[in-house]
Amino acid sequence: MCTPFNEFIEQLHKDGGLEDYALRVGTSPQYLFTHLKHRRKIPNKQFMQILAKESNGAFTFKDLVLWFYGLKTA
Repeated sequence: MCTPFNEFIEQLHKDGGLEDYALRVGTSPQYLFTHLKHRRKIPNKQFMQILAKESNGAFTFKDLVLWFYGLKTA
């Protein structure tokens, strides 16, 4: 079972790991928390791949695409 992206970001924020994750993916903690967590912006394919890779298995690229576009699997 994957962790939804918004819950992943919220947990990192609470645990103090958001800054490290942001550094690894090449953006700011504010961008992740403000824009991506709430789906205000949708990252491009390459950035989604990096977000998934650096999540250490919390979610896959496919999970992330489905979450950002509000889709469910069959």
